[in-house]
This record gives sequence, structure tokens and C-alpha cells, in this order.
Amino acid sequence: RQDTIQTRLVEMGVSDMFAFGEASSPQKLALEWLSFNDEAQLDPNDQYLPSRYSLAVFYMTAELGKNEERHQQDLFEAPIASEQVDEWADSSNWMSLAGFCSWSGIECVPRWNNPAETKFDGDGEITHFVLPSNNILASLPAELFSAFGKSLRVLDLSNNRLKSSIPDDINQLAKIETLDLSKNALTGRMPDISSLQALQNLRLGSNELSGEISTLEDLEALVALDLQSNDFTGEFDLTKFHRAIDLKEIRVNDNDGLTGVLPYQFGFFGFMSRVEILDLSGNSFDGTVPRAIKNMKGLVELKISGNRFTGELPDTLGELHEMEVLDISDNQFEGISMPNSVCELKDNH
Repeated sequence: RQDTIQTRLVEMGVSDMFAFGEASSPQKLALEWLSFNDEAQLDPNDQYLPSRYSLAVFYMTAELGKNEERHQQDLFEAPIASEQVDEWADSSNWMSLAGFCSWSGIECVPRWNNPAETKFDGDGEITHFVLPSNNILASLPAELFSAFGKSLRVLDLSNNRLKSSIPDDINQLAKIETLDLSKNALTGRMPDISSLQALQNLRLGSNELSGEISTLEDLEALVALDLQSNDFTGEFDLTKFHRAIDLKEIRVNDNDGLTGVLPYQFGFFGFMSRVEILDLSGNSFDGTVPRAIKNMKGLVELKISGNRFTGELPDTLGELHEMEVLDISDNQFEGISMPNSVCELKDNH
């Protein structure tokens, strides 16, 4: 049974053969659980066995992470708050007889006889994997993406303790609309996600990611981008978003090493005209604030503090009638007075 299941998983590209070579790998542990200890005992050819296996791999990475932290505590006799090494905040039905569509955080394509029911005791195509703030200490296994690429629309593991890099296999999530891995401890570079054409919300902020930001210009459906508080470097070219006509939120603040300018093309053919939040603060952007900033009619928050902007502030800032927050501090602007039009805008709010 174990050999049959392993062969199928490898042939389907869910796991690499080498992943099973180490007795304590999460893949090997998940395979053994599925083969011998899983009460459900799915047929090796069951349609949903690869998904059940992949969820088990993720769970095993969390178990290994928890055990490693306890080992470190014993080794150094360093006290760790009990809640940090306890179980997940919600692990209802995980690794149980129940179908994985009833496991906490998992939602599936509804069954034909109840189109409104996305959680049920059964298996199906997974559309949502949502476990934010769940005290999960784990890595991101490639299986999480290779098994669910054809169905997953929402992946939210924000505000946990994920400590790995982001696997390149993430580009298999062809239908993903929301990808939120913010507020973790993810490291390494940002993988190429240009193939994620359905992606609307990308949130990787408050991690330890580094290197250059990968190509985003092909993400035409993008609505919100949050890459704040990482260690990204290189040029961040706002003109690359000219095809994302519904883009409303850009947060790349507090990366320190990002460079770029505010483009003069604001408003051209609707470019960034719907953006409501633009936060570039705490970086190394330079140049001037263009008069075309007035074309960002929907702008509510503009934060460009802690950069290297120069020149005079244009009076066209006063034409941004939706503006509620403007932070331009800690730059190299000429003069210290705010244009009258901006002061009048402040009075209106």
C-alpha cells in the first residue's frame, strides 16, 4: 500500500522521490500516516488522496517545527512561553477520520446537492486554505502548491510563525486570488509569480524576504500589493503596473533598499488613477513629486517619508480631494512651507 501510494504521488508530481529518502522528513511521515495510521484509509487511487497527503505534509512540518523548538528549549534551558509551543489555536478535525473539507481552515467546492455548503465531512477540491493567527510554526512545503494548483483561490496563513523560503512551486496556483503570507518569518527571495494571472491580493509584508522584487507587471488583476517591512532591494518601478487598472493599494514601505521615482505618467490612460493607498516610506526613492500626482483622484493616503525626494512640492497636491493622510517628512524638499492648496485640503478634513 505504501509503495503504491508513493509511486502515485511521484508520478503525479506532488512530491519528489528524494523527499521520501529521509525517515523523519514531513513527506515520509505523511506517507506513513496515510498508509497505515489514517483512519479514513482511502484507496490508493482515490481522486482526493493527493490532497489529503499534502495537508498531512503541512501538518507534519508543523509538528517537526514544534519538536525542534522544544528541543532548543531543553538544550539551552531557555524558557519559552508555553503558548508558543502549544498546539494550533484551531486544529479541529485535522488528521482525523473526517473528510478534509471539514478540517479547520479548509473549504471546498460545494457538493452538487448543496451549492452553499463549502465545509462538509467529505473530500473535494480545495478552494480556501485559511488559518491566520493560528500559532503555526512550520515551513511551506512544495506539496501545498503542487496538489492544489487547479482549485485553490485563497491561501491565508498570515500572522503565524512560518520560517522557510517560499517555494518556486507557488507559481502552480493558477486560480489563486488572495495570497496572504504576511507577518511571518519567511526568508529568501521572492519567487517568480508572473503566471498567477488571477491574483488580486498579494500580501507578503512583515517577513524577512530579500533581493529584488520579482516581476509583477503581468498581474493585471492585482488590487492590493503589500510587501512592506522586508529587506527588498533594487528598483521598484511603478510604471510596471500600467495594466493593473483596478490597483488600489501599494505598500512597499520600510524596505530601506528600494529605489525608484514617482512617474510623470500618473493618470495617463487611467494609470494608477484608482490607487487609494501609496506607501513608499522608509526607502531610497528620489526625484521630485510630479504635478501629475493630481491625476491620482482616489488617493486617500500618500506616505513618502524617509526617502530622498527633492525639489518643491507641487500645488496640484491640493487637487486630491479624497486625501486624508499625507506624510512627506524626512526628505530633501526645498523650503519648509506647504503649498496653500494642500493646507486648504487639510482644513476641509
